[in-house]
Order: sequence, then C-alpha cells, then structure tokens
Amino acid sequence: MDAVGQNRKQLHNGVEYDHVFDIDVGEGLPALKLPFNVTENPYTAAQAFLVKHDLPQEYLDQVADFITKNARAVGQGTSSAGDPLTGRFHVIIVP
Repeated sequence: MDAVGQNRKQLHNGVEYDHVFDIDVGEGLPALKLPFNVTENPYTAAQAFLVKHDLPQEYLDQVADFITKNARAVGQGTSSAGDPLTGRFHVIIVP
C-alpha cells in the first residue's frame, strides 16, 4: 500500500494504475484484481471488471460504490476499509 496515497502508480499486467483493489468472489478462490485510475468513471471501471470476469451485473452498484469510497479514502490518506496488516482493500461479492 506504500504506493497508494503517495501519488505513485501501481503496476497491473504491465500497466500503471492509481489503485489496484482485491475483489473476493468466493471462499477459497483467489482474489481478482480491479485496477482503477482516478480519471476513470467508477461505473465504467466496475462494468469492465464484471464483464472481464463474467460476474453478474447485479453487483455493478456495489463495485462502483466500493471504488468511489476507497479511491477517495486512499487519496486522502485515510481508510477504514483497508486491511491494517496488508493495506489491501477488499470488496466481497458472493452470489
């Protein structure tokens, strides 16, 4: 999490992003990465994430809200949603 909150980018698949969030989609499954740049629309990023991972559209608002809240919190240097040990942010979307 060092890179976030200090205006440094995070790499994901060879591309730099302002944030790379972990999204838990089920117990025992690896977290999926959701890259996001602050210049993006949270709904557009959430939609692309759901389509890429073939996840139900019913989670669009939940994922977009998560992006909005956590990108803002990280940018301000505060967060109540981040894991205090790893600094990672998680949203759990389980059907």
